[in-house]
Amino acid sequence: MIDSSFIVAITQIIISLITYYKKLMSLRGILLANMFGLIVFYFGGLSAFFTMIIFFVLAEISTYIGRLENKEKHERRDIFNIIGNGLPAVMAIAFGYKPAFFGAMAAALSDTMSSELGMMTKISPRLITNPKKIVKIGTDGGITLEGTLCGLIGAIIIASTYFFLIEKNIIAFVIITVAGVFGSIIDSILGAELENRKLIDNNSVNFLAVLSAAVFAQTMFNHFI
Repeated sequence: MIDSSFIVAITQIIISLITYYKKLMSLRGILLANMFGLIVFYFGGLSAFFTMIIFFVLAEISTYIGRLENKEKHERRDIFNIIGNGLPAVMAIAFGYKPAFFGAMAAALSDTMSSELGMMTKISPRLITNPKKIVKIGTDGGITLEGTLCGLIGAIIIASTYFFLIEKNIIAFVIITVAGVFGSIIDSILGAELENRKLIDNNSVNFLAVLSAAVFAQTMFNHFI
């Protein structure tokens, strides 16, 4: 039987080479992402590690499709992008809060799919804090029906990984899904209220939104499971 550590090492090498070749992430970002991956594997095992891989792959695909549709260049992610989207999940798994980890991952993927694929809409977004206000595509805090549905799908994907890899518990599935959507909504609200006013940047918004989803998921697990 192939050792799990070998599987993790090969997976990280392959993804790192592709990421570097495609210029999807800076070298420092790649090193930090690999470190996060090893921490997640050490504390959460293969199930948590591959959940993070699923997030990364689908997030990159969503970004590629969304930017291609709008003829925008894919940004090269740096360590601050990695910290904003990944640190809450890494902290959660390191301290033994597995539900919080999956809630954080659900929010990160939900927000990414909602934001990136939502830019493909032909209908102008509306500001989440003021639905009567129509804003330009790509405006922080702008939401669309298509983007919201994409975000829901992202949350369901992560909830499904928990369901099939950890435990087949429908309540846990629902909690993680709701946590993902909740985090995405928080991201939009913070974007509309704080990022648009230049009070905080996008990475800070991501961190706070993903952290809120982690706390929400863990709290719900503690009460209902």
